[in-house]
Amino acid sequence: MAFLQQAAQGASQYLLGDAKSVSGIVENIHQSGKGFHVYLDRHSSLSIRLDLLKSKVMPEVGDFIALKVSEDGDVLGAAPGERQELQDMNRYSGELRVASGGFGFVDDTFIPPFLIKPEMHGNTVSLTRVMAKDKKKGSFGWKAIQLEVETQ
Repeated sequence: MAFLQQAAQGASQYLLGDAKSVSGIVENIHQSGKGFHVYLDRHSSLSIRLDLLKSKVMPEVGDFIALKVSEDGDVLGAAPGERQELQDMNRYSGELRVASGGFGFVDDTFIPPFLIKPEMHGNTVSLTRVMAKDKKKGSFGWKAIQLEVETQ
């Protein structure tokens, strides 16, 4: 029995190779409600199935997630994580300008329409932003993933 327990401890490493721990921030929730995307940096985000999350409770956009990832890039497990500084992500505040198309900007940060409420235009807002690739322009720029009006 002791032999089996010892062998089982290294089974996942034997099958999947060495796993590394990485942290990221929830960038969006899948439309299906069965998973979410975790932003790691401007070049990497991972799609996570909800059943891989230890708590089985859907996180919110802006929550930090700790991941175990195989050498091949497969996500082996996920758990709620502690807030930390990530490359290509930060908090920012400024005045929200809303365009006629429903999207907006805070200085050089793009704000998707689904984050904006009509009464926010002209207000000072605080946001969490990530560096994302603009597929039309082929360049990187700031994109908000979370937005809230600052209280005066």
